[in-house]
Amino acid sequence: MKRLTLMVACAAALLLAVACIGRSEPSGKAVFTISGAAADLGSVSSLRLTIDSVRVHAPTGLWVTVTNLSQTFDLVELRDGGSPQLLAQADLDAGKYNMISLYISRAVVVDRSGEHNAYLPGNRLEISGVLDVKDKTSATANFDFLADQSLHLIGKDSYLLAPVVKLETRSNANVTVGPDNDVRVSGGVATTSVQVGMDLEGSVDVGLRISPDAVLVISSTGRIIQTAGHVLATGTLESVNMNDGTITLISRGGTKVVLHVAGDSTLKGSAGEVDLAYLADRPGSEVAAQYDAETGIVTKLFADADAAAKADMGSSIDIRGVVKAFDVVAGTVTVVTPSGTEQVLKVGSLVNPASGSVADVGAQLGLNVSTTLDTATGTAGELKADTEADVPASGNIKAVNLAEGSFTIIDKDGAEIALRIASDTKIMVNGSLAGLADLKSLIGAEVSLTYKQQSKFVGQINAAVQVKPLATVSGTLALVDVLQGFLTVTTDSGENVVLKAPTDAAGASASEIGAAFDFLTGSVGARVTAEYDAETGVIVGISIGG
Repeated sequence: MKRLTLMVACAAALLLAVACIGRSEPSGKAVFTISGAAADLGSVSSLRLTIDSVRVHAPTGLWVTVTNLSQTFDLVELRDGGSPQLLAQADLDAGKYNMISLYISRAVVVDRSGEHNAYLPGNRLEISGVLDVKDKTSATANFDFLADQSLHLIGKDSYLLAPVVKLETRSNANVTVGPDNDVRVSGGVATTSVQVGMDLEGSVDVGLRISPDAVLVISSTGRIIQTAGHVLATGTLESVNMNDGTITLISRGGTKVVLHVAGDSTLKGSAGEVDLAYLADRPGSEVAAQYDAETGIVTKLFADADAAAKADMGSSIDIRGVVKAFDVVAGTVTVVTPSGTEQVLKVGSLVNPASGSVADVGAQLGLNVSTTLDTATGTAGELKADTEADVPASGNIKAVNLAEGSFTIIDKDGAEIALRIASDTKIMVNGSLAGLADLKSLIGAEVSLTYKQQSKFVGQINAAVQVKPLATVSGTLALVDVLQGFLTVTTDSGENVVLKAPTDAAGASASEIGAAFDFLTGSVGARVTAEYDAETGVIVGISIGG
């Protein structure tokens, strides 16, 4: 009886062992493809991209290498071929992978002058998206490289490739790989559809890209820097200075960027348009911004930015400039922007922006126009002629309100003119470009400018001033006298430094001048850092907590 029991137990154990040997973890096939939906690349006949590896981020938190096989793809050939090409395929454990990474080691451009190695801001293209691998089924991920939005000139004969890519993934898909590695995908369920881009720091995010009006140069250290045009950035909000009208953000790559608000800057939050006070209450929140590379003036900024807000920020760029050429057959207009770049804009219906007809477009060369460029399609919206009259003016700056992007001058006849700072306003001091924050130091200075008659927006402010020596003091804010228009800072050594509020050309009373210090009354006892005119003691700027 014991022997029979033992035999039964052994048989059961044997069956269990066989069952365990036959059991396997759920897994499915993952297929990765690449395509190149690009518009006309002009003189570029070939754009070869070398990808060294493909990885996925697993539910376990670890990266899983799909392939380390180095492969080169010509994005021009992919565009002309039509079908996506096989990049990699592998069996993966079932689960939802939340990120896919490509390592791009090289980009080569061929144009009329020969072959060029393109600069890459970063090699790692990591995109957040769901690749849902199910047991005994196929999941797909296609990387659609938008070459015309990714490739940029540096000077006249060098190139930068900052990839703009659409990632689309599907689960439970039907996949057929042809003899030439062309891939057909049908059916299944779409799990991700997202477009991302890369900035000059090599960061990848929704809404990022290099603007088509960007002016790029190679620095003495070999870095690629942008000197003009629009900049698109995402990151976190560090602080807001209500007095100076500035917003400091930390870019996704870790760079601190100080931006300025103009009269036409668009600031938005999750519930619509907001102001600086709203932003001041949200340090650490995610932001997406578009701003002028030369001046740091904001065109548009989204606070509490989710993927939709980032996509909105990067979806369009306002283009202003002078018409250089029309091509009625091709339906394009060439506009020279303030940054000096030539933008060839595709328009849906080429009509003269002044008359509405095609017949006399040739007579409109030199016309100032503005339009909105759709970055996804490369198509410009309605061309709007600048018919607002330019008014020249000169006088002395009386007051500056950087938080509202406005200032006031007193002209030669003693009349006050309230003016607005635009996102493309340039401030020239002694022939050199100055920052918007420098406008406060010009209070009382004589300036010449031109502004729009109705909107009051200023194009360029020219000031010729004697450079005044500036000093800096740090310490405790001991006293704020709004009525007399001064404040006192006690240094760490115990010295009291008395500073005056900025004066103006109209001879305002001390109390009117001192009103500029009203916002500081609640900060007595706080640590401050102030910059002031060493000769007159007139304060130029102050920061709390410095």
